[in-house]
Amino acid sequence: MRIVRIAALAALAALSAVGQGRPAEATYKIDFVMHDSADASAKATRHYTLFSTPGAKVALKLGSREPVQSSSGQYTYVDTGVNIECSLRPASDEKIQLTADLDLSGIVQPDKAALNNSANPTIAQLKLSMNALLTSGKPLVVGSIDDPVTSRRFEVEATVTRIGQ
Repeated sequence: MRIVRIAALAALAALSAVGQGRPAEATYKIDFVMHDSADASAKATRHYTLFSTPGAKVALKLGSREPVQSSSGQYTYVDTGVNIECSLRPASDEKIQLTADLDLSGIVQPDKAALNNSANPTIAQLKLSMNALLTSGKPLVVGSIDDPVTSRRFEVEATVTRIGQ
């Protein structure tokens, strides 16, 4: 439902530009699919969709702020979750240059057998900066990360589809 509203707003913005004598810019839908090999049933697969015009920087921030207490008793907050920043540049009629920074972080649940005397959480983080040439409407694996600590594999697939003008 939310995606439909965003697409409708993008279409209205394009029509508004044409009505004001400006040529409408192409609108693109950017889909990111993140696979986690630790979950064989694919429950850990995550889907994120953004909409953009060429040259615009778009961002998605989804997560929470986790409190961390210092030795003096003061609290600071650490952002965890998913952060995506990306931009597009058409390279030809069918090819689109996608530049993106992805940051996934979360609290690591302590191992029940391990004694954790620290009140502060351990934060796991994966970062991927990429620059890829995609064919409109065709998915492409733009990153694959093997975590040496957990032996998990994360794959990031991107699809950029022209949806307007």
